[in-house]
Amino acid sequence: LETPLQQKRLIMSWDSVVGDNIAAYCGDKFIKNQTLYVKIENAALRADLTMSRANLVHRLNEQVGAQVIADIRFY
Repeated sequence: LETPLQQKRLIMSWDSVVGDNIAAYCGDKFIKNQTLYVKIENAALRADLTMSRANLVHRLNEQVGAQVIADIRFY
């Protein structure tokens, strides 16, 4: 079961997982139904991150130590 604390930890770890350069282009982040939603202000970066979604899901869950999300959507 996912807990609000694990969700918060996962969202807080976004910057360290993707790096400061990418994090600078990211806006709001929230989790709904095991999906992380991230606002990306740059269309090219959004397309690039979409292709590496599976890797990001794995790295973020690994950072938290639990299966918190199953997918990432960029908007």
